[in-house]
Amino acid sequence: MLLIIALAFLILFCVTLRKNTPSANQLSNLKLITLPIGLNVTDLNIYEFSSDRSDPSTFDCSDFTRWAYLSALGMDIPKDSRSQATYVQSFSNRTYTTIDQAQRGDLLFFVSYNGTNPDNYIGMDKSIGNITHVGIYLGNGKIIHTASAATGGVRIDEIANHLTYRFALGGSVLDTK
Repeated sequence: MLLIIALAFLILFCVTLRKNTPSANQLSNLKLITLPIGLNVTDLNIYEFSSDRSDPSTFDCSDFTRWAYLSALGMDIPKDSRSQATYVQSFSNRTYTTIDQAQRGDLLFFVSYNGTNPDNYIGMDKSIGNITHVGIYLGNGKIIHTASAATGGVRIDEIANHLTYRFALGGSVLDTK
């Protein structure tokens, strides 16, 4: 449960500061807030593909985003990445297919990993049916997500890598029709 509290705080922090860019000092303070309760999200390895949606002790990417919104805001979004993408596309007032339009707290959706070479993604079908990954945009080119047990579970990453090539859709679950 402490994990959910720390993640919920992180999401609320992102949503609250959505229109303001946090300073390095603010981000540093965020780390100090999460560490005393024993949680540093970059050290958590709680990934489990197709995790139990009723138990927040492990996550896959879509279960992580669902629990984060549920815990922080009481929003029960769909349980898998494709359904979350469909939800955003159907109900959000703000969706986009270019990652530079992302804002704090947005859900970002991606197609399957196909290596680090951008050419591997040319012509790839990026429709909702091919979405395999989701994360929450933190701002400043960063995403919080859980990719796999091998990559360390819940982590904060720069988007300026293969995620840029894999990006399919983004949007807000807060600004809905």
